[in-house]
Amino acid sequence: MREVRAVATGVIVTHMLRETRVEPSTVLYNSGLGACEESGQWQLAIAMLDEMPEVTLEPSIASYLAGAKVCERGGRWQHALALFGVMRGAKLEMNVISCSAELSACEKGGQWVQALLLVREMWATTVAPNVVSYSTVTSACERGGQWRQTLSLLNEIKRVALEPNVSLHYSASISACGSGGQWQWALKLIDDTRRSKLELDSPTMLESACARRASSGSRH
Repeated sequence: MREVRAVATGVIVTHMLRETRVEPSTVLYNSGLGACEESGQWQLAIAMLDEMPEVTLEPSIASYLAGAKVCERGGRWQHALALFGVMRGAKLEMNVISCSAELSACEKGGQWVQALLLVREMWATTVAPNVVSYSTVTSACERGGQWRQTLSLLNEIKRVALEPNVSLHYSASISACGSGGQWQWALKLIDDTRRSKLELDSPTMLESACARRASSGSRH
C-alpha cells in the first residue's frame, strides 16, 4: 500500500505541475522526487529532473540525491552515476551525504576505481571521508577482487585515526586476500584482530579455510 500511495503522489505532483497553474518550485519537485524514491519510479524521477531546467528551476543536491537513490534502488547504477556527474557539472557543493551516496552507486556497479578516486577527491576538499565512506569503497574493492587496495585502505583508515569496522573492513580485506590466493595475508589479518582483541564473524571458520588453502598452496 505504501508504494501505491508513493506512486500516486509522484503522479499527482507531476500532473499538478504540467496540467494546472500551480507555480513550480524546487520544493514541489523534490516532493515528487521523494515519492518516486519510495516507489522505485526511476524513469519518472529522471523525467522530473530533466524537466526542472525547462521551468527555470535548478535541481538542488537533494533533487539529485533523490533521483540517484531511486535509480540505484532500481538497479540502474549507471543512471545514478550519470546524475552525480551532472550534479558535479552544475558546480553544486558536495557534502558527506552526497559523496556517500555516490560511493554506494560505485559499489553497486562494481566501479572500484571510481570509488577510490572519489575518496581521494574528498580528501582534496573540505569533505573528509568517514568510516562509512571507507566501508563502502573497501566493499567495492573486495567485490572487484582488489586485495591490495583493501589492505591499503585498511592501513589508511588507521593512519587517519578512524576506528576500523571489524565486520566490514577486516572481513572484507580477509575475504579479498583469500579470493586472491593471498592466504598468508589473510591469516596475518586474522592474527592482527586477535592481538587487538577484535571479534571477527566466524573467525575459526575463516582461519581454518585460510590455513587449508595456504597449506595446499605450499605443497604445489
